[in-house]
Amino acid sequence: GKWLDTKEYSKYGTVAIVGWLVRAEMPNMYSEEDLRNVEIFLKEGGTLLLSHDLLAVFGLQEGIEFLSGFTGESVRPGEGMVKKEFKDAKILKPSHPWVKQLDPKEARSWLGKLAWVCPLPVATGENIIGDSNGQSLLWRIQVGKGQLVYIGWQMGTFLPKGRGPVP
Repeated sequence: GKWLDTKEYSKYGTVAIVGWLVRAEMPNMYSEEDLRNVEIFLKEGGTLLLSHDLLAVFGLQEGIEFLSGFTGESVRPGEGMVKKEFKDAKILKPSHPWVKQLDPKEARSWLGKLAWVCPLPVATGENIIGDSNGQSLLWRIQVGKGQLVYIGWQMGTFLPKGRGPVP
């Protein structure tokens, strides 16, 4: 696999990190230089989307401090970021543009499909789907002109044909 050099992020509006980087035998942690590049990318208007288990890119001490600076909580990728049952997930911001189209009277049975997830502890930003204890499954924070977004479940769970290899 090939790791997109963080200096190249600015060529894209959105960089999404999805998949298991270790299994793909790719570099899997941001260096100090990478973190500087990521911060510039975000502040200049880029979107960094991290999905399910991908907080490991912040696994070095500098990365932990970098991410914790956004979440407002001490985040320790690799320790607390393990799959676990999360039965108390609910839509905390029903008027948020990403979820406002959902009928407020309809049962949220799909939240039950999020049973084994990796919630992110947050005290800042928008905890869109999560719990009242500050654990988030869908989180967003504005960073300069850009944004950092976390989705704490496997997106493939909701693909029409399920998960499978990418052609």
